[in-house]
Amino acid sequence: MKSSLLAALLTLSGGASAVTLPIERVLSGHTGWTTGAALSPDGRQLALISRSAVYLTQVGSGRQTALAGHLGVVTGAAYTPDGKTLLTSGSDGTVRRWDAGSGKRLSTLQACGLTPDAANSHEWATSLAVRSATDFTVSCAGTVQVWRGGQRVRTLPGDLAAYSRNGTRLAVSNGGRPLKLYDAQTFEEKAEFALPRLARPIDVFTTPGPPSALAFSPDGTRLAVAFSDSMPKVENFQAAVYDTASGALLFELNGYPDLVQGLAYSPDGKTLAATGRSSAKLYDAGTGRELRRLQPPNTRIGVNAVAWTPDGRQVIATSTRKGAEVLDLSGRVSRTYTAPADMVPALAWNPAGTVLATGGMDGQIVLWKGTAPLSRWQAHQGGATGLLGVNDLTFSPDGIRLVSGGQDGTLRFWTPGGKRLTSIGLKSNTVGLPQFSGDGQTLLFGEGTALYLGNTARLLRKAEWPIQPVTQALYQARGQAGFLDPLLWRKQTGETFWQFKGTGGSTFAARLLPDHRTVRELSAASNGTALSQYDALTGKMIRKILPASTFENAYTASLGADGRRFAFGKTDGTTELWSVDSRLNVRRLASFPGEGRVYKTAISPDGRFVAARRGESVTVYDVRRGAEVGTYQGLAASSSALAFNPAGTRLAVGSGTAQRGGTVTVFEVR
Repeated sequence: MKSSLLAALLTLSGGASAVTLPIERVLSGHTGWTTGAALSPDGRQLALISRSAVYLTQVGSGRQTALAGHLGVVTGAAYTPDGKTLLTSGSDGTVRRWDAGSGKRLSTLQACGLTPDAANSHEWATSLAVRSATDFTVSCAGTVQVWRGGQRVRTLPGDLAAYSRNGTRLAVSNGGRPLKLYDAQTFEEKAEFALPRLARPIDVFTTPGPPSALAFSPDGTRLAVAFSDSMPKVENFQAAVYDTASGALLFELNGYPDLVQGLAYSPDGKTLAATGRSSAKLYDAGTGRELRRLQPPNTRIGVNAVAWTPDGRQVIATSTRKGAEVLDLSGRVSRTYTAPADMVPALAWNPAGTVLATGGMDGQIVLWKGTAPLSRWQAHQGGATGLLGVNDLTFSPDGIRLVSGGQDGTLRFWTPGGKRLTSIGLKSNTVGLPQFSGDGQTLLFGEGTALYLGNTARLLRKAEWPIQPVTQALYQARGQAGFLDPLLWRKQTGETFWQFKGTGGSTFAARLLPDHRTVRELSAASNGTALSQYDALTGKMIRKILPASTFENAYTASLGADGRRFAFGKTDGTTELWSVDSRLNVRRLASFPGEGRVYKTAISPDGRFVAARRGESVTVYDVRRGAEVGTYQGLAASSSALAFNPAGTRLAVGSGTAQRGGTVTVFEVR
């Protein structure tokens, strides 16, 4: 025992080669955000981007083929004019070519170099413009690179580019400077487009911000340009149409301001479609007059791309939270295509370790046994509402109840089959941290800066506790968020809740200790992370065990199942495990160095293992041996959800992988 403790007290040296954590299973079962899209020239296939993956989607049947491989976010997708090849760009700095028919990856080009301040991070590759499978442009760190036949032939200053339909002209924007039009073959400058003047200048801001979208008319005689705001939060957006021969500004589009993220001319060139954060609109391409709005305004859906079907009878508008909607010219939606999620924000194992619950941004909860879904239900608002779905999950000790916290401001009890037992309205969209006492009679939960304790049986006596109707109250009363009155809670619930006054920052983690009357909390503060202890009956702080300054480099923190051990993830890549005894004496048990900021930590139920999530990797450490168990490089998404099973033999991560896709990955821990 003493020798193992001494080993744990040692700091792990970085010399040994890492073992790859073996994947036990990959799960895919939630609807994700659609962050981009491209339509093939024949209109038969959609390439839907779901953050870190691309799904080739057959228009009509909806059949999908996953394209996995980018490390991090997929930033763009574009088909070649013949529709046979799809090119994608990513935050890993690569451009990848895919066979559009089979989904087979044809090549990978490392277009962008490493960032100056991060040894293992590349500049993002963005803004693809494609002439053929081997002739394209991609933006990297303020430059537009032109590639032909696998060679970079020219680098132009800029950050956004577009080819004319016949491929003879290349338009390039360069921040707030005038746009330029080049001969696509010789790069001779053909025209320059001055930024329009703001109708109502603000201080020194007389022109809009840099372009956010470019589109050539089918005959190449006109260029439509959307501009972002020049001053944050002022929203002085504009969109304009230029003559490509002279560079003259012809007219501006009426009916905005809104950030336009997509522009597309109809096949006959008579109509211009524009998509903004809130909706899609049609304009007369000759005059700029607004013809109609295709979607009702909704500032939460984030419409980011638009394309016309080849017959010009329909528009496909793609939004982050609603997917790709096929609309006729009256605005009627005939079909919606969505992509699977690449991550979930919530995970929980049942007490037996046989069932894994996943909570997604779509607001759904799915229970899994192995790779088979046992049940699925809509638990919280998500998807089209613009909310982020499920924040957190936990099972009761007997496994017959599941509690979820949601971005819709509610805490809800469920049966494993999805029957709702009760719903509690709270004041914010950060409801989470739910956990039961060992006997299941008490529930602790939180919402950012407050913690609450409730009697389980009393809560279940009512189907609804509408103390704070968040969905109605959040944006009322002059924009002020709803306020929770503890006296109202006390009156309506019979004093089943107590509010813990936090340390001034948001709660990282909290635990109801085995004595059922003490709560231990790790909270973020301006100068670090604090460890505090509260009396569960009165809500009064017993003692601040460690001040925030003790952990000034901490970025994340977690508590073990019994509250006696806690882990910190630091900005310098270090993961530390600490313990606190019954006399509130604190000591560091282990320190594990690493590269890159630690975004999430988790401790196995027996306290033997610690997991740390950094960027696209997850690492498991053995505390007894003071050694690394293994690392997996190549996680697809940035979810921080981590959950050990009760035996500590498996680790669920709320992310798919770059090679195998998926939504959740379960690793073996040996």
